Amino acid sequence: MNVFTKTSMISALRALCLFIGALRSLSFYRCAALSSPLSVPPKGENLATRGGLLPLLRRGLGGGLAFSLLFSAFSLLPFTAHAQFTGTGTAGDPYQIKTAADLAQLATVVNAGDIVYNAAHYRLENNLDLSNYGETFNSGQGWIPIGNVSDKFKGVFNGNSKVITGLYRNGSSGDVGLFGYIEEATIENLGLDNVYISDFNRYGGVVGRANNSSISNCYVTGTIIGVGDGGYRIGGVVGVLNSSSITNCYSTANVSGISYVGGVVGEVTSSGNTLTNCYSTGNVIGTNNWVGGVVGQINKGEIYNCYSTSNVKGNKQVGGVAGSALDTKISNCYSIGAIIGNDFVGGVVGLMSYTPALLSDCAALNPSVKGTGDNVGRVAGRINSIPLSNNIAFDGLLNNDNNTTWNDKELDQKDGADISVETIHADGTLGNRFTAPAWTTQNGKLPGLFGKTVDMPPHLKLAPVAPVITTTTLPAGTVGTAYSQYLIATGTNPITWSIKTGKLPTGLNLAAGGLISGTPTANGTFTFTVKAENAAGDDAKELSITIATATELPVITTTTLPNAAMGSPYNYTLTATGATPITWSLVGGSSIAGINLSSDGLLSGTPTTEGTFKFTVKATNSVGSDSKELSITIGSVGIVETGRAPSLRVYPNPTKGEITIDPEFNSGGKLKVENVEIFDVMGRKAPLNPPEGGRLPSFGGVGGGNIAHLPNGIYFLRITTDSGVVTRKVIKN
Repeated sequence: MNVFTKTSMISALRALCLFIGALRSLSFYRCAALSSPLSVPPKGENLATRGGLLPLLRRGLGGGLAFSLLFSAFSLLPFTAHAQFTGTGTAGDPYQIKTAADLAQLATVVNAGDIVYNAAHYRLENNLDLSNYGETFNSGQGWIPIGNVSDKFKGVFNGNSKVITGLYRNGSSGDVGLFGYIEEATIENLGLDNVYISDFNRYGGVVGRANNSSISNCYVTGTIIGVGDGGYRIGGVVGVLNSSSITNCYSTANVSGISYVGGVVGEVTSSGNTLTNCYSTGNVIGTNNWVGGVVGQINKGEIYNCYSTSNVKGNKQVGGVAGSALDTKISNCYSIGAIIGNDFVGGVVGLMSYTPALLSDCAALNPSVKGTGDNVGRVAGRINSIPLSNNIAFDGLLNNDNNTTWNDKELDQKDGADISVETIHADGTLGNRFTAPAWTTQNGKLPGLFGKTVDMPPHLKLAPVAPVITTTTLPAGTVGTAYSQYLIATGTNPITWSIKTGKLPTGLNLAAGGLISGTPTANGTFTFTVKAENAAGDDAKELSITIATATELPVITTTTLPNAAMGSPYNYTLTATGATPITWSLVGGSSIAGINLSSDGLLSGTPTTEGTFKFTVKATNSVGSDSKELSITIGSVGIVETGRAPSLRVYPNPTKGEITIDPEFNSGGKLKVENVEIFDVMGRKAPLNPPEGGRLPSFGGVGGGNIAHLPNGIYFLRITTDSGVVTRKVIKN
């Protein structure tokens, strides 16, 4: 960077003075004044035009040719305004803006026409406060915008997701914002909080005027207004947009002026302009024409995925999204604020003209659209040979006569098709008009941008419904054991719960949200009345909670059930601890064909279907209940009894464990038992103890064994004798 320093400037000026003085017999003392150090000019002043320097030259050199020669020579010096920024200004190493003074210096060097700085890359390193450049700065005008009509900013400014607060401007120069005039520039990732701007023409929070530029990921809060006879082309983010784009930007600022007033952009001109994923929420007011929630007027552009919650007021060409749209496509946009004007007034757009314009998939969800002229519509005030497609409007939207009579209520007409509050709440996409990835949706909310939905405004809220308590019983509790149970009611939230009469068990409390919780400290049955209340009314219901000691509540101790065989009788008694009597019941799961559960806990019957059946049993006594899921497997009989002749006896049968096998005499003498094996009803060899080849212990002649280690159920003994094999069924219980 070529910087003309103070020392070199003094040397050059001294040499020039001596040269010209010789020509004019100029005394050297007149140059002596230049021997003292030059002071650095304040921000906003150019060193070449500073108030004290040129008069000094005039006094020292006299008028006429000498001064002209000196000034001409001075203008040829390699002079650039001096700035102190970290970085080199390239994309890979941008100039770093660290302080408010750095930002003000950026305005100074850009506005001085320094091409080194005008087209460089910048990155904001910190959040900044511009209060030192407010009402007391610049003769009361405040901030000096970066770039002007003569020396435009043409670089890249990355706000780095930082926030600038306290931007103040009160003037009449035009092209005003943080940036005044940009061309072929990029402004991105920047927040402006608590902005106040008042000017005459072309002003917005971020940029006053943008040509062939891109503004993205920026937002503005505060106030932007016109004062006196000023107030043209005013936007929350940008004043005037020419052949440029705005993406992912929003404004919550209140914006007011005369004409071309928009929540995001005041006026969009030329071709190739796009507004995508933008919204506004502040009030937008214009005393004359071209006033819109997002843009005042747009010519030859496109608006996609934008919305406005702003109340919008103007004279003519007034719309919830755009006041006027010429040769422009608008799609997937909506507005929900009140719209007021005289003529050419619409919930989405006031006036649309010139093909190939298009208005599609938009929603006018306003409480009212009011105008006194002939060109007023729910979606569009006036359409001049422009196609409309798939547009809707809130069926309760009021006209100038405060009723809902509209003449062109069709998807392809200017009043759009009806959509009810109930449908709006039931479908957060509004009929798939607002879907991902651009939109964030949720039933009961309006579509939103940047990962957030939009709350329903008052006129789109469902009428509240009084609560009805649907909880009928409450589970029992146990002393010393934590208790938690929500009460349930239908009706419009929020519902507030309270105890109307009676008392909860000691240690429990009822929260306003309906949760009964705590740890009971005393047993007994406690009866009380709860109340559920909302904006529409209330309901009350008497309930009770029984608190038992730990030993009184039933606890099912059965963990598994023995298998059963299809066609064979089955008996098994469930067990539980707790205060008696205990009543048993089936409360869920599969039914078991042929087997029933009695109230005293006996599972009995003859199964008719094989398979594994899961079911839930419940044990109930006077203080509470317990439930448990069990399962039983029903198999086909894989082994049948054989050898029914009285050649040997097996007893006792049924048995609890001990069995005796007694061979009887036949014509050839007494049978000899050689081997014994045991099988379950599925034909699977049962585990034996000890497992010596599956042989029961102590057989030979009259013998026996013990099967107490096997689960209860039906088994088959296969007994091998010296005259053949005999099978006998044994029931173990």
